[in-house]
Amino acid sequence: MNPSVAVAFCTYDRPTLVGPLLEAIAAAARDDLARTMVPVVVVDDSPGATARAAVDAYAGAPVHYLHTGAGDISTARNAAVQAASELADFVVCLDDDCLPEPGWLSGLVDAAIRWDADIVTGHHRFVAPPDAPRWMRTEPFLVEHAEYEEGGVPPIGNMANVLLRSSWLAASGVRFHPDFGGVGGEDMVFFAEATAAGARVRFTGRSVVHELLVGSRATFRYQLWRQNWLGNNEACIQVRTGVTGRGRLTARGVRRMVRGFGWPIHSWRNQGTAQWHWAVGLVASGVGLVTGVLGIRIAHRS
Repeated sequence: MNPSVAVAFCTYDRPTLVGPLLEAIAAAARDDLARTMVPVVVVDDSPGATARAAVDAYAGAPVHYLHTGAGDISTARNAAVQAASELADFVVCLDDDCLPEPGWLSGLVDAAIRWDADIVTGHHRFVAPPDAPRWMRTEPFLVEHAEYEEGGVPPIGNMANVLLRSSWLAASGVRFHPDFGGVGGEDMVFFAEATAAGARVRFTGRSVVHELLVGSRATFRYQLWRQNWLGNNEACIQVRTGVTGRGRLTARGVRRMVRGFGWPIHSWRNQGTAQWHWAVGLVASGVGLVTGVLGIRIAHRS
């Protein structure tokens, strides 16, 4: 008998994304798994329950709507995986600003069965719109998530595209840590604790979701903030999990800043163009690392 699958995602004050994502999930269930319906859990973490109208207007597969309203991503994710794990053998999660590509669902499920995995991560790809600034397309801003060997064990993971085995989730007790609910990085800590708890984790490149960088996300101001937040979050996560000591993290941050200052010359020699935007981003990331070591935490934002 084929295993059952439920899909879960969290959303916060982005109601216009909910309807299209529900339609995309339904299409994936039909095309990837040859199933007319896969239950979906939508956790609305916005205080004003802004996603409720979009869920009510959807006429497809069963949607289980939960309103947490906490403005805390760890609370929302815990509610999502708990509810979905009670509906099916496997829970598949993605973010509300991601859309799946063909083969998304079947890639995750097939990998879980093939490698008897408790967790399977797929690939998350940033996509620049046609009118995005040239620097966004030509500099490394779109290359954030690595693709690993098929069936390999990824060193890190995120919840933008992942499958969890419900029985493992119930038995392990691993959940999203409340300390990271407001600053982000809760998914990376989850993966670290899952690995420490003995979860069998695998990667498949057959499952892909893409995130279109539109609006404010296509601005240098946002991308600069993001690099600073990523560095800060990196330090907070590694201090929390004990992966790297504070001294080594500080040295890494300083090296990253130095690399940023030299990046225009490096990129000019190797690619024939001075990538000034990425150079500033590297410096911002290094600063974020150092501030994270000092205990300063930068709040996550959409």
